[in-house]
Amino acid sequence: MNKENSEARAFQNWLWGRLHPQDFSILWAPVSYREIGLLCGVSASTVQHWLGDSTAVSHREPGDRYQRLLALADWFLSTFELTPQQLIAQFELEQQPQECE
Repeated sequence: MNKENSEARAFQNWLWGRLHPQDFSILWAPVSYREIGLLCGVSASTVQHWLGDSTAVSHREPGDRYQRLLALADWFLSTFELTPQQLIAQFELEQQPQECE
C-alpha cells in the first residue's frame, strides 16, 4: 500500500470511526450473522469467521472498510431510531420489482 492510500485510510478511520462486528452485535442484539453480512455486503459465513473463536484457524479480522460501514450503520440506526431488521426490510422492499400501472 502506498503512502497516499495509507493516509487516506487513516483519515477515513478518524472521520467515521470503526465498530468491530462483535461490538455491533452486542449493541444491536439480537442481530444475526446474515443481517450483519447484509449491512457489510458480505456473506453470513464471512461474519461467522469474524465473530468465531479467535484461536480457530478460520478466524479472520474484519477490514477497516467493514468496521467503518458498521460505525456508519450504528450512527444511522441510532439517529433514525431503527433496528437493523427494519433497515434491511426497507432495502429489500425497495429492491422488489415495481408493478406497472
